Parts: sequence; structure tokens; C-alpha cells
Amino acid sequence: MSWILGVEGASAVLSAGCVVVIGVFDGVHRGHQALLKQACERAQREGVPCVALTFDPHPSEVVRPQQPTPLLCPLAHRIERLLQHGADLVVVQPFTEAFARLAPEGFIQQVLLDQLHARVVVVGEDFRFGHRQRGTVALLKQVGRFEVVAVPPVLDEAGERIASTRIRQLVQAGMLEEAAQQLGEPLFWAGVVVRGESRGQTLGYPTANLVPLGRLIRPSEGVYAVLPCWTGGNTGQP
Repeated sequence: MSWILGVEGASAVLSAGCVVVIGVFDGVHRGHQALLKQACERAQREGVPCVALTFDPHPSEVVRPQQPTPLLCPLAHRIERLLQHGADLVVVQPFTEAFARLAPEGFIQQVLLDQLHARVVVVGEDFRFGHRQRGTVALLKQVGRFEVVAVPPVLDEAGERIASTRIRQLVQAGMLEEAAQQLGEPLFWAGVVVRGESRGQTLGYPTANLVPLGRLIRPSEGVYAVLPCWTGGNTGQP
């Protein structure tokens, strides 16, 4: 079992406890990977599973539906990347209006303790949670009956903090090489091929016009080299 929908479904399989690392993890960038590394190492020492708790849809779709955050990757790729970076189990918690109203203390008791049986919780130093994001790392340490590990941010080569917001800005500016450096891999993008004006083909360089799936972020308009993968898993050279 690689992933479970909803914390209720995870309770039985985690009855012996676990190490939980929490985040939306959009893009599973190098900062997220640092969290996962800490969590996995601690889980090995504790002899319990490493569980990545993530949320879908993106919380912005519920708390500010008029201006939702564009996504760096679809949920399936996010789960795949979390598992690749060491999570034994990914729990995808539906982020509903009711869940968004859950008080921080309720999140700690009902989600982390009652359902996930957390022994250790790993988060970023600026982690916020619960209704109106009133929950802080300090509250986790104060109320939670588990150890809390707060991981500092990861900086890029220029000394800037690696964050999903910054990577989205790079993608929207067409700076995909810079985005890939912060992601730790090339941008994964899913879309549907649509008919264009065949300009590339008349020049001897056929291209594919893609429309993104769902709320995936759109790079700036341009021509990009890609390694395509079609439904079914077949790949081709750029």
C-alpha cells in the first residue's frame, strides 16, 4: 500500500505509531526533500513507518477559490515523488471546507494523535495549520504528545530560500532551468495535445501544442524541449 485517501483509512495500519512529515509538498522540491530526509532517518531509528501527510485539493482552492494557486505538478506525480524520496506511506487528506475550519488543537488531537498515532512530527520552521492558520510550531510542541522536529529552510546557490512560490514565479517567467535546479528535477507537466497552426512543421521542426490539465501552472508562451511520456508510459527523446 503506497498511499491512502483520508487519515481515517490510515489509523488501523499505523496503530504502532509513525513519524509524520506534513506539507502540501507541491513540486516536492529540494526544501521538501530535506523534510523527508529528516523524517525518514528518524523513522528508521524509531522502527516505525515514515508517513507523508499531504492535502488535496490545494488549500487555496478552498480558502480563496477566486484566486487558487497554480500547481507545479499533479497529485499522482506528487505521490510518486514523495515515495521516491523515502516515504513509506502517503496519506492524502481531502481539504474540504469542514477540514479548513478545524481548530489547530483539533488537528493535533483528531488527525495527528487519534488517526495517525504520531510519535514524531517533522515540519518546516514556518509551518502553520488549523483554522485561519492559527497553529504554529510552538503550539505543536506545547499541545502535541509527540516530539516535534522543525527543519530550517533550504537555500539555493544564491542564498535564496527554496519555496514553491518562488519556483512558480520562475516557471511563469519561462526560467525552467532555474526552476529545475530548485525542484531537483525537470518540471513535470501534464497536458493534452491540441491542433495548432502547423508553423513548426512547415519549417521542418514539428511541435506539439499542449493545454495543461487541471490547475497546473502555465509556463510563459514559447517553444520548449521536452522528454515526452504518453498515457501508457511510453517515452521519447527531446
